[in-house]
Amino acid sequence: MRFRLSFPVLLLAPLPAACGDVHRPPGRDFCRKAREDTDWGEHHAVVSLPDPDLPDPVVVEVLWGEPPTLLASGAPVVVVLSGGFEARILPVEAGERAVDAGAGFVHLYVGFPDQGGEVRAPGLGDLRGRAARCAVRTALRYAAGALDDTDGCGLRERVGVTLAPLDPFLHGQSNGGNLAVAVLADPALDLPAMAGLTVFETPSGAQFSTLEIGSAGHPLPLYEEGACAWSAAAGITCEIDPGGLAWSPGPDDSGILYYDLDDDGAFSEDMDFAVHGLVPVVDGEPRLVVSPVLAAQVAETGLAVPGLLGAEEAWAFWAGRDAGRLAGPAMALHPDLPIVVIGTAEDHGLALPDHPHVTGLAEALQASGATWLRVNPDAAYAAWATGVEAAYADNPANTAVVTGGATVAMEVDEDVLGVQRTAWTTAALAELAHRTVTGRWEPDLEGTIGEGP
Repeated sequence: MRFRLSFPVLLLAPLPAACGDVHRPPGRDFCRKAREDTDWGEHHAVVSLPDPDLPDPVVVEVLWGEPPTLLASGAPVVVVLSGGFEARILPVEAGERAVDAGAGFVHLYVGFPDQGGEVRAPGLGDLRGRAARCAVRTALRYAAGALDDTDGCGLRERVGVTLAPLDPFLHGQSNGGNLAVAVLADPALDLPAMAGLTVFETPSGAQFSTLEIGSAGHPLPLYEEGACAWSAAAGITCEIDPGGLAWSPGPDDSGILYYDLDDDGAFSEDMDFAVHGLVPVVDGEPRLVVSPVLAAQVAETGLAVPGLLGAEEAWAFWAGRDAGRLAGPAMALHPDLPIVVIGTAEDHGLALPDHPHVTGLAEALQASGATWLRVNPDAAYAAWATGVEAAYADNPANTAVVTGGATVAMEVDEDVLGVQRTAWTTAALAELAHRTVTGRWEPDLEGTIGEGP
């Protein structure tokens, strides 16, 4: 564990009190004067949204292209939640976009608060906790036309294209999917109606979010296929042999928690596997936060790890950040929300051959009452979004999914096709938009539908 100097104060509480009402200021006439052109062929505007529960306005970047829009009636609106645990992520770089330019959407990217609630630190915010949930709520209200920005402008007045008469979509990119499900699960939020949810390769459990069972660039050799399972009580958890756990002390109570893969009793960056977790500040002291599973294993092995939050504290920390655990409350509040869970053969963040974070989230949402869910977009929409003929995953909606199971296929790797990663989310959103306007929710499609993409 390599401690750093400035981290947020940790809030150990699940889904706390309500975010208050946001009042709509009067409109103005100059709303489109702030629009600028991006380097990748779209227009954008950065707006500030009032939120009485946060010390500063919520900053949102709005991106849109020229007509034609996806639908004849206008452009669908999607609120995008970026990955990672960072706070502000604006302006969005071309490689960080989730939706293709020119696909006929208006997409909004939330700049998460630097400060908010009891968890504060410049650049990190509250690690996607309560303040981030309030920010997403506020962005969704703006996307739904229920809120004006601090200039008195609504979204419809800001953009230069007609908006489709649809409720907004919500998309979670990577760890943004955990936040998306946490927002849906929070009964204290007064959310507007939404047309659908898409998530892209979400690390839907604490062991995935911390990368403590490996990453695409640094896999954990101890991981075995079939090691993970979902339950309503614990979410998605994976069994990893704790026998090799060790602690390499450093100066001033710092050090590294690791798996001693070469069994030599000393940490080697080349031979062993370090567990970095998250390192917030709790009561003025840096602490190490890992998954509840690993925290319990450390206690059972008798390792003395300075600053480690115990299993009970870790359980409370992840209560509002773990989509696998929050699927139940989310679906209890939004059972009819159509969902597409996206996963590719070569995951962007996790090198797990059975993709338990993708299938696990699908199982969690299905078992919790989701009425319409598919893993990956229909093949017709994948072909449309990429412009390439290929053997795309074509899993019919509501196919029963088991964590780590092979009932559904992952999508073709974008590097194989020579396409952008944004294609999969664009395809999924287009499919949901067309299904919504046509009312066609059959499990599989023969081709694209609706007004034609």
